[in-house]
Amino acid sequence: MPSSPSLATQLQANFIASSQASSEAGSSRLTRGLSVSNQKAKGRTSQVWNHCSFPPDAIVHNARGKSIWQCKYCFTILQEKGGTGHMITHLREKCKINLQTSHEARIERYQQGIEESFRNVINQNSDYKRRRLNTTTYTESVDPSILEDLYVKWITSCGVSFNMVGREEFRSLLQYLNPGVDSWLPATGDTIQKWIMRKYALYKSSIIDDIQNSLSKIHITVDLWTSGNYKSILGVVGHYIATDGQLKHNVLGVRELEGDHSGENQAKVVIAVILDF
Repeated sequence: MPSSPSLATQLQANFIASSQASSEAGSSRLTRGLSVSNQKAKGRTSQVWNHCSFPPDAIVHNARGKSIWQCKYCFTILQEKGGTGHMITHLREKCKINLQTSHEARIERYQQGIEESFRNVINQNSDYKRRRLNTTTYTESVDPSILEDLYVKWITSCGVSFNMVGREEFRSLLQYLNPGVDSWLPATGDTIQKWIMRKYALYKSSIIDDIQNSLSKIHITVDLWTSGNYKSILGVVGHYIATDGQLKHNVLGVRELEGDHSGENQAKVVIAVILDF
């Protein structure tokens, strides 16, 4: 039985076909002199590689030995060196394919995070009062509810100290970005801790409602690891089908495991978490 052709052989055949197509289209950029490396590329995560004439993990060189990218629509060849910005520009201007640059994608993620905080504030319908720390008026208004939600997300996701809020350097940065923030951001970590516990209670309540109204049984998985300060941590995750038909995975608890790592000892922690919901 004949062996399947190697990646290099397949790519060479593709290049020949694309060269013929380019010639017939009158293109001056032909794929002659290209060679395929036996090594595989790593870390190519940009969308431009989905629009390349060869697989993302293939390394292809031109006659000068430079690694290249080839448009799979018009067979234009561009050097890989220097990032993917020129490839995105080519796809936008020549092939009318609108891709985001990494900067644009990052800004969009930021905006999505802000919009999510808006939705959280609306859905949670929190009616507790927030005290403004000074009465100075600035042109750039700040919604204290959104500020609290975003700050809690940042400090919990990045492991930032509660006391960061009182650091003069940090406050100076915020003052420069938007002086209005200083009017609503507390001065001590004690208040930040209260913010976090308040958000935790709200999110926990929403997860309980989600679980109780789920369309499926709740499947539980656990994970045991050692923290940086050498404590045994047991994580408990619930998996279920929500009312909108989507599969959800929610962390139900992260608890310290005291004693041995036996199944019986872990089960006590898991049961306590389940009863909490």
